[in-house]
Amino acid sequence: MTEIIQGKDKLQLYAGGAYLLRHDSSSPFVTAVYRQKVYKSSRGIHKSVQQELKRIELRSLSPQGGALCFSGGGHALTMNLREHELGWRLEFQGEPGWSYEFSLPSFPGEAVFGGGEQYRKLNLRNERVSNFVSEHIKAGTVVPACGK
Repeated sequence: MTEIIQGKDKLQLYAGGAYLLRHDSSSPFVTAVYRQKVYKSSRGIHKSVQQELKRIELRSLSPQGGALCFSGGGHALTMNLREHELGWRLEFQGEPGWSYEFSLPSFPGEAVFGGGEQYRKLNLRNERVSNFVSEHIKAGTVVPACGK
């Protein structure tokens, strides 16, 4: 059974005996983060690091057409929630240049695994996990160039 509970600044998606998504103004589902790449050089070694410039918890929730809009601090993220044959499909549309952090509920004692190549403990529960996705192989080296 699937149930969506929605009220003023509150949203809960309940399915399969568990909460899949929870949001209220005291515990927001989404945080918007603006980062800037900073380059540092020292003794011929060059590094680039991401410096966090702004962090905004999107505490307000309002309907926007057939979608839901999470907002706060002059920033907004729109979410379309659609039932899918395998569960739920969440589609997000935010502002260019911003990244987003999502807070997902879990069962007491539930272990969290995955997150790409993480060279540390296996259970990532209560850990901050950065999931960085990047192409390690240039597509040109894998797919032959098309031409005459």
